[in-house]
Amino acid sequence: MNRTLLAQLEKKIGKLRTPFYAYDPQWIASQADKLLEALPKQARAGVRYAVKANSNLSILKIISNKKIGADVVSGGELEKALAAGFASDRIVFSGVGKTRDELEYAIQQNIDSIQIESVSELHQILELARRKSAHPARNTPIKSPINAPISVGLRLNPNLKVDTHKHIHTSDRFSKFGMDAPAFKESLQILAREPKLKLKGLSAHIGSQITDLRSFSMLFDWMRETAKQAEAQSGLELSYVSVGGGLGVSYRENEKPPTLKQYGAALSKAFKQCPWNLYLEPGRILVAPAGVLVSRVVQQKVQNRKPILVLDAGMNDLMRPALYGAHHQIESLRHSNVTRTELKKFKVVGPVCESTDVFSGNMALPSDMQVGDIVLIHNAGAYGFSMASQYNLRTLPAEYFIEDNSLRLVRRPGVISDLWKDEISL
Repeated sequence: MNRTLLAQLEKKIGKLRTPFYAYDPQWIASQADKLLEALPKQARAGVRYAVKANSNLSILKIISNKKIGADVVSGGELEKALAAGFASDRIVFSGVGKTRDELEYAIQQNIDSIQIESVSELHQILELARRKSAHPARNTPIKSPINAPISVGLRLNPNLKVDTHKHIHTSDRFSKFGMDAPAFKESLQILAREPKLKLKGLSAHIGSQITDLRSFSMLFDWMRETAKQAEAQSGLELSYVSVGGGLGVSYRENEKPPTLKQYGAALSKAFKQCPWNLYLEPGRILVAPAGVLVSRVVQQKVQNRKPILVLDAGMNDLMRPALYGAHHQIESLRHSNVTRTELKKFKVVGPVCESTDVFSGNMALPSDMQVGDIVLIHNAGAYGFSMASQYNLRTLPAEYFIEDNSLRLVRRPGVISDLWKDEISL
């Protein structure tokens, strides 16, 4: 996020209700271009943005306009991706717990591929393929030809150890995600004899916020060899191999994740002379640095000699620190143009009635911080608003684009009375 631009907007920001999210749409568009440019040719048509990272409609439209596809993990994400302009033949549906209704809708929309994660899901899709019924809950045109086979992929669990937080590591043998070797073998046998399903590809996702290239290289090599063996053993011909997402960003100054060019070069090296299209499912890398959570200091206190700043943003607005112990750099907007200032270590917390509602236990901020100061919580463009809740009956924050030296509203702030509008009073 451009700090100079934010500083220029200080007076406008100070008049707005906080907390709110602000995004730089030009950064997102530019980052998408850089990613496509860094990838080998066989992967450029296979980028599928992970909608869960940030599903704001305006952001989705920026990404879909780049001819990038979507990776969705729920029926709601699928419908929103279609509404944002993503072509159905560039949407893959991942997720370990797809419901029957969601599967039916995905089949009707004739999406690129349903990524199957268990043998039971495979049998469920096979049953749906045999009857291809209309969805009872939606008045939606069926795009899928009645007699056409349903396109599916198999998501595998490679059981690779990667260096990331245990809650976002998705590829060890105890993970709920993907198929182990016996399930994969059984699924291939079923698909080899079943004409109503078409196996398009294999996928794996080893985790999120991965900052070492070695983990990706291990995955790329494993996927290449696994795909070769699968084709040889089953007689099936794959059209794609998906290596998932997970490329990390620099939340701390000492974090040095691979660059887009380094990632693209490793991908090219691993799959050189391979016949398949390459898919990947980036999320964080396209949106995280483009967003900040803007908050206001509402209280100050000292607890056991530790100075504490209480913000009006809480864990319901940005869950990552409470959920993963994630670090987000915090900056005072009032001091953003000050070159030299005395710093002090503060504990920065939110107002939510939970002990884990802490953004940082030891954040260096200007020593003269005071009630009313605006703070910027950086790198909040991914898994920020998309994970927000209304816990403690707190309204959801607004979302803005920073454009032409102004703030453009792209999602209205929540209204307190709406928090219970769907309840039925007995």
